[in-house]
Parts: sequence; C-alpha cells; structure tokens
Amino acid sequence: MQQQVYYVKAKEIIKRILENHNYQDVTENEILFILISARDSTVYTDRLLEFKTTNIFEADEIEYLQNFFKTKLAIFPIKKGDIHEIIFYHINFIESYYALSHLSPGFQLNSYEMNEFIEKNHPFTFSKWIDILQKEPYFQKGIWENLEDIAVNLTMLTSTFTEIGNNKTHIVFALSGNSFYLNYIKHIAHELIHPSVKISYLYDQQISEEWLKENQVDILVHNFEIHPSFANVVSLHVSQIPSSQEWSMISKMVMDLSRAEMHERFDPYSDNIFLN
Repeated sequence: MQQQVYYVKAKEIIKRILENHNYQDVTENEILFILISARDSTVYTDRLLEFKTTNIFEADEIEYLQNFFKTKLAIFPIKKGDIHEIIFYHINFIESYYALSHLSPGFQLNSYEMNEFIEKNHPFTFSKWIDILQKEPYFQKGIWENLEDIAVNLTMLTSTFTEIGNNKTHIVFALSGNSFYLNYIKHIAHELIHPSVKISYLYDQQISEEWLKENQVDILVHNFEIHPSFANVVSLHVSQIPSSQEWSMISKMVMDLSRAEMHERFDPYSDNIFLN
C-alpha cells in the first residue's frame, strides 16, 4: 500500500492534520491504519464534499471515471439535482475500493445476507450494475475480484439518488369480492407500496382503455380475467387472494423501476409476470 502513488499525498495530509492537533512523531503503521479506517468508513453525505482533499487517481483516470458514471447513471431515474455531486460520490466509492483492495480484495466482500437482501429488493438496479461491471474492460483488471459484491454496493449507493416509483407511477387495483376483502386489500397495499405511488381502486366495475388512458394508469392489478389486453398498461393478473410473492413483485416494480423502464421491460399483458 505504501508503494501506491496516492500514499505519499495521503501521508502528507494526515501528518499535517495530526500536527495541527498536537500529535507528533506519527509512525508509518499509524498512518496506514488511519488511511484504511477512513477508506472503510466513508459516509456518503453532502459533508463528504467538505473533507475530500485529494484524489487517489491520476487526472486521466478521473476523467475516465467521470465519463463512465455520467453515461451509466443516465440509465437510472436519478432525482433532480447536481449530477456532478452524484458522480463525485460514485467516484469516491471506487477510489475507496481501489485503495482497500490493494491491501486485500477481501475488503470488496459483503455478507451473504446483505447481497441477498439487495438483490431481492433491487433486482433491476442490481442486474444493470452487474451487467455493466462484467462488460466494462476497466473492471476486468485483477484487482476487481468480487464484481457481485461491488455491484451490490453500487446498487445501494445509486438507489439513494433515484426516484422511488419515479413519483408518478399510478397503480389501479381492479377487484372482485366482498367489501371486507376490498378494505383488506387497501390496507395491505398502503402498507407495502411506497406512499409516493398513486393508488386507485375499482370494485366490480367495467374497465375501458379510454378510462385507463385518461387517468394515466401504469399498472393494472386485477383478480379476475380481463380480455382483451390494454395498450401501454402493465396488466397483472393476481390470485383471488394475492400471495406474498405477488405483493413483493408489485412493490419492487414501483420501487426499482422508472415508468419508462417498466413499460419497456414488461409486455402490456403480463399474466405470467411472476414466473419471469
């Protein structure tokens, strides 16, 4: 680690900071410990901008990463804001991993439970990142050994800057059953679906394509047969009593996909969506 170019810069900064706080004669081991601890405990908030004093990478590599993340982050429904700051956080993440991985690739590893949780709850964002990493020549270098774990962490980081449900998704539950059943479904939907998503209900009513278009419906969830299919609406035929798997899929769709992606990914009539 001491042979890396950035170590000389980091050592100068750390010694200067410690000397300003009356710490003298700092050893090389202590400097290494400080550097590793700082890299392994970065909290990605606005305050990071205040404390970032140097770059590990040379100018050409920074330029490459800036272009890389500018292109790749455009795939995701990023919230309105300063994209340059968002790119900065992603580059800082890669810098930290780069530094720690020279000490040991083991720093790239997450727990099995963490990977399982993120892959389950953000399947589409994760699948995009793992596909990007596997195809990008930069991440085929020997130092990047655990791409799945890196993709999981990128998924978590990117998700903090994305719109949940794009704040415009409209779900309509078209249901048939007794009134107690309808109230029960309403309760579950409001518990499991993010509050930014608009939810409407139709109870034992006819559904027309004109009504769906007029109300800008994205997802139609129904527990009875509907024919024919409706254009530009993701239609989900659920069980009479929706299973936990079905509720999970509905929740993930609005949490992890923009409206455009959702319509692109799924056919207008998706009876078998839960098996895909």
